[in-house]
Amino acid sequence: MNGVIEYLQDEHTKLNIIKLIKNNLYLYQQINTNEKIQSFSGSIYNYFVSECIQNNQYISLSNETINRINDIYINLVKKLKQISTDNYDNELIESIVIKHREQLLNALSENEYHKCDNQLYIPCSEYSGSFQYTLLVSVQFFL
Repeated sequence: MNGVIEYLQDEHTKLNIIKLIKNNLYLYQQINTNEKIQSFSGSIYNYFVSECIQNNQYISLSNETINRINDIYINLVKKLKQISTDNYDNELIESIVIKHREQLLNALSENEYHKCDNQLYIPCSEYSGSFQYTLLVSVQFFL
C-alpha cells in the first residue's frame, strides 16, 4: 500500500493528472447521462485498482473501501464534466485533483480488510510480504 500512497502524494503524479484532465476536458463534456458517468468512472476506478494491484499484489481492499473509491471517482467525473472547455481555471482543476487525491489517500489509509467471502479477493493476499521474502531468499539459496 505504501507504493500507492507515495504515488498519490508525488508532485509529478499530480502534474500528470492535471495535464491529462486538461487534455480531455472535451471528453468530460460529452458525459451527459448517469450511465455514461457510471461507465467512465468505472473505467477510471478499474485502472486505479489495477495500479494498486500492480504496485502491491498482496493488497487487500474491504468492500467499504472499494465502494468508497468508486464513489470518489463518480464525484470526480461529475465535477470534471461541469468545467467549461472554453474558459477553465487552472486553479480549479488543481484544487479538484488535490481534493481527489486526498480522498483516495484517506480511503486507503482507513481500509480495514477482514477475510471473508464478500471482500475483494486479491491473488496472493493470504501471504505476508515477510513470508514471501523469506521464501524467495530460500529459493535463491538453492539456485
